[in-house]
Amino acid sequence: LQSLAGHRDQLVAMRATLKKQLAEAFEAIVITSLKDLIADLDARIKALESQIAEVIRQNQDAARDHALMVSVPGVSKVGALSLLALLPELGQRSPKAIAALVGLAPFDNKSGKLNRRSQI
Repeated sequence: LQSLAGHRDQLVAMRATLKKQLAEAFEAIVITSLKDLIADLDARIKALESQIAEVIRQNQDAARDHALMVSVPGVSKVGALSLLALLPELGQRSPKAIAALVGLAPFDNKSGKLNRRSQI
């Protein structure tokens, strides 16, 4: 799941780059080529998302977690997928441990006599 999600992210980034190039293109042949590439990436992303959905459906725990995450207002299918793929510890560790794991928990910055503010 992590590999599929990473590959999807790469394809989305490539599509974003091509869309930026399309906005700056003025030659008809370049515009046509970029539109074709973007359409191809759209199709690949959609197919990959279908594969990812199938992987989630096959795993009972992942399917339950995905359904729960998507039911929360503001959490998209892609957001839930990213959380499932990149943070498999969700639901198995405490909220404080998860916050520390993803870098959102403040930690003291102390060393010897040096005593700075806590920071994320």
